[in-house]
Amino acid sequence: MTESSQRPDDGSTVPSPPAIEGPRDPRQLSAAEFDECYRQCASGLRIALRMRLKNDLDVEACLNRVFEKLWLQGHEVAPVARRSWLFVVARNEAALVGRHAARRSIERAGNEELESSGGGVDPKTETLMPLDALLRNEQIEKLRLAGRELSDQQAEILRFRFYDDLTFREIADRLQIPLGTALTRVRAAILKLRKSLDDEG
Repeated sequence: MTESSQRPDDGSTVPSPPAIEGPRDPRQLSAAEFDECYRQCASGLRIALRMRLKNDLDVEACLNRVFEKLWLQGHEVAPVARRSWLFVVARNEAALVGRHAARRSIERAGNEELESSGGGVDPKTETLMPLDALLRNEQIEKLRLAGRELSDQQAEILRFRFYDDLTFREIADRLQIPLGTALTRVRAAILKLRKSLDDEG
C-alpha cells in the first residue's frame, strides 16, 4: 500500500487502497470512503490487535490485511455495519496469527524434546532428525511393510503410476492391457494397500 497525505486520528498516515489490476468494480468503495473508514477505525483496531498479539509487526500485518479486506469486500457490508465488521475481521486475523504461532511453538517443543531425549537419530548420518522427518520416515516404513502384502503385479502397477508418474493410458500401453483394466488394477492395488495400512493401525 502506498501512503497518502491524510492522517487518521492516531497520527499515522492513511494507506491508499491497494492497486487492483483491471477495471474497477463500480460497487467497490471509493478512495474517500476507504480513507474515512481508516481514519475512524485504525487506532481502535490497532489497540484491539495489540491486546491479542504480542508482536508489533504482527499487529501491523494484521491491520494491513484488515484494510485490504475492506477494500476488496467492504462494498458487501452496509456502511453502518462496517466498523463492527472491521473489528470481527481483525479478531479473525489475530486468531489466525495466534494459531500459526501456537503450531510453531508445538513443533519447536517437539523438536526440543526429541533432542533432549536423544531420540530421533538418523542411523546413516548419526544426526538428530526434526519431528517431521521422523514422522515421514515412520510413514515410509509403514508403507514399505504394507507393500509386502501386494502381489508383484500390483506392486508393478503402483510403481508405474506413482513412481514413474505414468498416465493410465501409458500403463495400459506398457502392459498391453485395456485402459479399463489398468484403471481397475490400480484401484484394486490402492485398496489393498489401504487395507494393509489400516490393519497395521
